[in-house]
Amino acid sequence: MAVTSGQAIPPLSYNDRCRFWAKVGFADGRDDCWEWQAGTTGAGYGSFSFGPRKQNQRLLAHRVAYALFKGPIPLPLTISHLCHNRRCVRPKHLVAESIGDNLARSCTGVNHKDARLTEPEVVAIRAAFDEGKATVGQLAKRYGMNVGTISQVTRRLIWRRVPEQGGVPSPN
Repeated sequence: MAVTSGQAIPPLSYNDRCRFWAKVGFADGRDDCWEWQAGTTGAGYGSFSFGPRKQNQRLLAHRVAYALFKGPIPLPLTISHLCHNRRCVRPKHLVAESIGDNLARSCTGVNHKDARLTEPEVVAIRAAFDEGKATVGQLAKRYGMNVGTISQVTRRLIWRRVPEQGGVPSPN
């Protein structure tokens, strides 16, 4: 069974809960991440498998941690990492929020641990696209990024707080 983010977390047996927490690296610091030490998805999120072998279910580890500590995940909310660490399962680093709120908070650029673009690159991408000097596809290839990501940059859906060439942030 595939890992999905909208999937309800079923009740876990005592043995499954013990197996889950055995896969967590607990940090000493009061605010440090508790990192998932087992398998991950292709996107880098922790993946927890449980249940009978032929009916094995896989869940996102941070969703399991949230449900174990805070209760059921309200639909249609998603569980987001305040720390931006996809392997983190520390309950105080997890929040239930809408996808829109998550994107608005997490796609802010340089403070995001997974950011691959810099502010000057975002300004250059937008300028090249707006001035008709390059297509989204050309820019994606030039910067080694996904076409969808570059499209979101040019449409000001992400990196919104980056000032335009004139020094004024995008109105979006």
